[in-house]
Amino acid sequence: MNDHWTFLYSGLDKSSEIRASQGVGILLNQDMLSAWRRAGELCEYRSARLLRIRLFIRNRYVPVVSCYAPTYTHAEVEKERFYTELGQVLDQIPSRDELVILGDFNARVGTNAQEQFTLGDTGIRAPVGRFGLPEVNDNGVRLLDFLATRDKDGLRVLSTCFRHSTYGTWFHPSSRKWFQLDHVICSERTAGLVTDVKVMPGYVHNTDHRCLKVQIRFPPKKALGNHFARRDNPRPSRIPRLQVQLLQDEEVRARFLESFFNIGAEGLVNDS
Repeated sequence: MNDHWTFLYSGLDKSSEIRASQGVGILLNQDMLSAWRRAGELCEYRSARLLRIRLFIRNRYVPVVSCYAPTYTHAEVEKERFYTELGQVLDQIPSRDELVILGDFNARVGTNAQEQFTLGDTGIRAPVGRFGLPEVNDNGVRLLDFLATRDKDGLRVLSTCFRHSTYGTWFHPSSRKWFQLDHVICSERTAGLVTDVKVMPGYVHNTDHRCLKVQIRFPPKKALGNHFARRDNPRPSRIPRLQVQLLQDEEVRARFLESFFNIGAEGLVNDS
């Protein structure tokens, strides 16, 4: 786009007669562009409805999937194909990676305060939070059923997990009502890093949807330990600093000598 932003997108050909019905994209500022390059510049154009990239932020790999699900007017076969392809995209993500799924799912998933639906035939309550709009539609049930099949990911609809005054992301021109169709979905491990998800006021240019703002707090590198360290750049362990000045205190020195000789008596120190 320009020197400050990079736009990665997947859509239909210009000659298509059904343009404006599909298309997804991810807009990167300079910091996220660097994070994308550090992760190897992965950009999978799965379809005009699915796009996956991978970021490297504070020693963590963070796949981001952008989605645009079919509306209720589309054929069942197209809806099924979308979720089949989404599952295939998620299957390619390493289990140790974080996972963030963003998009317009055209799905009303309700809230966890409701008792009228469960996930498919499992009897498990939906992985949604307590906050949001209460309506559930067919696409919402379809999305929740899909989440139930991804038990290994532990996916959570985080756009329903934070208390706010506004939840609607799309305004229906006929009924004059707001509906919650756009969602942020994360794996269980990534959900612990998310501190807020909220609707941004106003419309974005050339769309009838509101944006969702997601805040993710990644811990500093030093707090991650060796588990997430990059194996191609190992760092030697730091030797603890000895506070020998404390030995000037007679009581401290006496305790140190007692402990030292006790170790020697157990044979852990060679007297020779």
